[in-house]
Amino acid sequence: MAVTIKLNEKLVQWSGGTAEATVTAATVREALLQLARQQPALATRLFNCDGELRTLFRFTRNGEPVTLDTPLHDGDTLLLELA
Repeated sequence: MAVTIKLNEKLVQWSGGTAEATVTAATVREALLQLARQQPALATRLFNCDGELRTLFRFTRNGEPVTLDTPLHDGDTLLLELA
């Protein structure tokens, strides 16, 4: 599924100026992993050395809070921001 990930303004500085990315993923976790592959500088901010998402981030799908295991659908939009 094609999903758009939008980064809030604080995260854009870590993504090289990119405010959004399109990924193909079935879950929120997969989408964030794809984003990390596309944006290596952002990846070090998103995930700790054990590969776990840092707790200082929150995300919503189409405006609703979700968990890492929430399924995604084609055309969904994730907003990623600092908590």
